[in-house]
Amino acid sequence: VQHLDDAFPAMEARALGMAAIEANVQAWPEVAAVALSREIPPLVSTAYTDVVHRSGEGDTPDMAGVRANRYRVAPDFFDLYQIPVPRGGTFEHGGSDEIILGERLAAVLWPEGDALGKMVRIGGMDRRVIGIAGEISVPTLDRNVDLPEFYIPLGNESRTLYLNLRCRTACPGIGVMRSRLAEVHPTLDANTLGSAEDKYLAYLRLPRALAKVGGLFTLVAVFAAAGGLFTVMAHAVARRRREFGIRVALGASPSPMG
Repeated sequence: VQHLDDAFPAMEARALGMAAIEANVQAWPEVAAVALSREIPPLVSTAYTDVVHRSGEGDTPDMAGVRANRYRVAPDFFDLYQIPVPRGGTFEHGGSDEIILGERLAAVLWPEGDALGKMVRIGGMDRRVIGIAGEISVPTLDRNVDLPEFYIPLGNESRTLYLNLRCRTACPGIGVMRSRLAEVHPTLDANTLGSAEDKYLAYLRLPRALAKVGGLFTLVAVFAAAGGLFTVMAHAVARRRREFGIRVALGASPSPMG
């Protein structure tokens, strides 16, 4: 959803406008669930990363910080993407200084203990860890792309929002979405980015292609090894042909059990 600042120039009005957008979309017959966010998975751009430190230890050599993907989300984001938060909670109370860490980030920052309830620093701001969430894994061979992640409250400062939809069958087309959003405010606009499944499948193409090439080379290696073994055995038998002939002439049985 674009042009929120045109429709709701004041921060207080924007918060109400975001609530109205969510309520409007939730009422669409095709939609089973909706969640607002300012980033959507899978993230692969450095524009959406921050360096996370343990609070008070960001300048020490042993805690130089961890680069991680940032997600600014509404509380329903976790249910929509089925991201478990097995420990702690989500942003139900709307504290602006709260943060939820992915399991991998929590383990890196606190390898010796529990991250829940601790403080982290991001961009000079301290935040309290209120939850530990399951990982969002990007199916890629590049370790610099599949980064750990953290979540902070959505806030109401952005002029652009993502509507994360889970639809019962097919989601509405872009024309239908634009006309329905115009009911909230006529200046609102929208574009579609496709399904999350398609984005993940795009990242799977390279690993799958490499797996197919690897399988082909493995098959060639197996046939080459089998051919080599047959050649060695044939050569060994050929060298002992005179010996076999003498044994048969002396009455040896050709059967190994004879």
